[in-house]
Amino acid sequence: MSDLLTEQSAARNPASTNDPRRRAGRVVMKLGEALHRHGAPSHRLEEAMRTCSERLGIRGRFFSLPTSIHATFGEPDDAIVVLARVEPGGEDLGRVVELDRILRELVDSTLDAAEAERRIDAVTARPPLWNRPLFVTAHGVAAATAALFFGRGGAEALVAAVLGLVAGVLALWTARQPRSEPLHAVLAAALAASLAHAAAHVWPELSAPVMTLAGIIVLVPGLGLTVAMTEIATGHLASGTARLTAAMVRFFVIGFGVAVGGRIGTGLFGTGMPDAPALAAPVWLPWLAVPFAALAFAVLLQACRRDFGWILVSGFVAYGSARLLGGTFGPEVGATVGATLVGAGSNLLARLRDRPALTTFVPGMLLLVPGSIGFRSFTAMLEHDVVRGIEGAFAMGLVAVSLVVGALLGNVLVPPRRSL
Repeated sequence: MSDLLTEQSAARNPASTNDPRRRAGRVVMKLGEALHRHGAPSHRLEEAMRTCSERLGIRGRFFSLPTSIHATFGEPDDAIVVLARVEPGGEDLGRVVELDRILRELVDSTLDAAEAERRIDAVTARPPLWNRPLFVTAHGVAAATAALFFGRGGAEALVAAVLGLVAGVLALWTARQPRSEPLHAVLAAALAASLAHAAAHVWPELSAPVMTLAGIIVLVPGLGLTVAMTEIATGHLASGTARLTAAMVRFFVIGFGVAVGGRIGTGLFGTGMPDAPALAAPVWLPWLAVPFAALAFAVLLQACRRDFGWILVSGFVAYGSARLLGGTFGPEVGATVGATLVGAGSNLLARLRDRPALTTFVPGMLLLVPGSIGFRSFTAMLEHDVVRGIEGAFAMGLVAVSLVVGALLGNVLVPPRRSL
């Protein structure tokens, strides 16, 4: 990308290798690529790049897609046009915090372009905040808490934790094998379904579908679906549509993996996937799971340790709103109020703590996203239960829209002061 900026500038004017636009454009693009790679949605990414270019004294116009960034620098009759291909990456809140600090120092004129470029490269090159064993453990904890949120007891949570650990180990293995990484979701889903089937065969009182869903809950693209709906609602139609399509395809891929795993279980044990009725679990058990779920998501999102306390608060606010209001007024109302409180609270904390709102907004939203509903919808379709599948898809869409409305209401109640 930086070489392209150099070549295009020099092609227009051989003496332009010292053109300030070239360095400024390179800094803006590096910042944008880093934010893109570490989970910034399009509407926030473009605003951050626009803020950075204005501070560096160049006119920049930006168009972000899930796999690329298009940019022009300068006036229309003498503009430098750049297209950067960006490989999609997972959310990394720790790096977003560091990149936000660089952007803030640029805006405050306490950092020049050369030093900003060096620091962006350092942030991109540094290792993850949390090591691999902790990353795998977080998969297991998230799976166990998901089983508790689904109203199941300790036995199913324990099996789900094992399935989550298996999914975490598989994630690390496929990350080392570039050709295998696209198969991670389907392999993890198939393995989880077959192991859950085996556990339910040994202990018939356990629910194989619930353990399967809980074991791969980290893979379910509920957050991606919500981000896609938010981008569409804010006018970023191309990016939102692409993300929505990717989320739908991922649901299908995971559903296919579960179907394959179920067939393997049937072949090994000679029975279909059993779904035992839920036993009465203590009402306090899911509340006990909230802090563990929030901390697991904090590790999976590579959040900084100093943000853990506020992530816990965000998790309790999100889950409490959905649980208390959803039971009385319906899941849509609970999701809307929860997203509103999480969004407004995150914007307020961003003002008070001088930290990106994403550090508390994303973990809080993860406890609200309708991924489990969408997963059940697709598995129902695979079982030829069309009515239940359509009902699930419609419910998933309603909850996703509720989250988007809540997030937008949160921005109205407490307007964000910063792009991230």
